[in-house]
Amino acid sequence: MKSQYLFIMLLLAFLSSACSTKDVQKLERIDLTQKTMTVPVSSAGLVGKLKTMLREEGWSLIVYQGPTVTEGTIGSETHTEQQGKFATRYRLVTTWSHTDGFGWYYDFSVVIIDNNTGAEALTISGNHGLGANIVKSLRDALLSQSKGP
Repeated sequence: MKSQYLFIMLLLAFLSSACSTKDVQKLERIDLTQKTMTVPVSSAGLVGKLKTMLREEGWSLIVYQGPTVTEGTIGSETHTEQQGKFATRYRLVTTWSHTDGFGWYYDFSVVIIDNNTGAEALTISGNHGLGANIVKSLRDALLSQSKGP
């Protein structure tokens, strides 16, 4: 009985690590002195796990994008532009879906965008990833990213 239990545990450990693929791209430096982020409205699944980790790491999270502002000049050649403003330095964009019947594994894409520049600062994507491993990858990437891409 003990050997069967050990075999099952080793098999599960192998499957959880061997089948997972992940791509981390550090594109821009993240300024950890400005730890504010606009996040999706949800606490379900992967989004909830990511938001919990960000709060634990001291990030201020806001779900509201901010006002829409119309700027321009009025005159004989009127030109106006309308754009959304963000009240945060960074923005979290995610897509994910479960790849198993138990809710353990995800196909995922996690992107952090610098709202000042509009550039992608960090991307993590992959398939068949465990939620805890994805969260750890983001935490590690944020910490290492603060030193530069």
